[in-house]
Amino acid sequence: MDINALKNEAQEMKLLKAEVKNRYEGLVNIGKEVTELVVLKLGTKKEELIRQFSEYFTFNAFEVTKKGDTLKAIYDDLIVNLHDKKSKLNSYEVYFDLEIPLKRLNYTIVIKAGDKDFDKLYYKKNLDKLLNHGFKDVSERIENMKDKEDLKKVLNDINENLSWYSKTIENFDNIKFVFTLYKSHEEYESFKDLFEALEAP
Repeated sequence: MDINALKNEAQEMKLLKAEVKNRYEGLVNIGKEVTELVVLKLGTKKEELIRQFSEYFTFNAFEVTKKGDTLKAIYDDLIVNLHDKKSKLNSYEVYFDLEIPLKRLNYTIVIKAGDKDFDKLYYKKNLDKLLNHGFKDVSERIENMKDKEDLKKVLNDINENLSWYSKTIENFDNIKFVFTLYKSHEEYESFKDLFEALEAP
């Protein structure tokens, strides 16, 4: 057995593990940048929904009031409520309840990236070998990897994700965020379009 070959292999594994850890840390950081951009965009889109709701019903002769997290549009006995479900803005979707009590109608409005762009917000390559137990102790998991080919695959997947996220950030302004209804594939650019597409009971 060649002791120098064994030492070289051990050294190579050590360097490879260090590179995987370093690149993974870079992926975590760029992932945080993507999340911050999404949160900003969702906040803007959320304010847009609230403003458009008020404008739409005011234009249609409703009186619009706000109490807490609920906007109320009132026309005689007809009331339309828009309630902010206060979904955490660090998730990639925001939820509102739209309710018309007189008609016993309830809908959930979702604000999210459109289906065409949705995948740009997530890893392109799944890091199963690294993250099979979530995101805890990734450094330790890398340290415990014994197979050089597994490490190289993880490194390639991390690099591909880094490149993917870099493109996401570079082209973020082109990602369209939309209004939709929960469990629906229809996407709307305005509250008016969404509301007028609802089927009358």
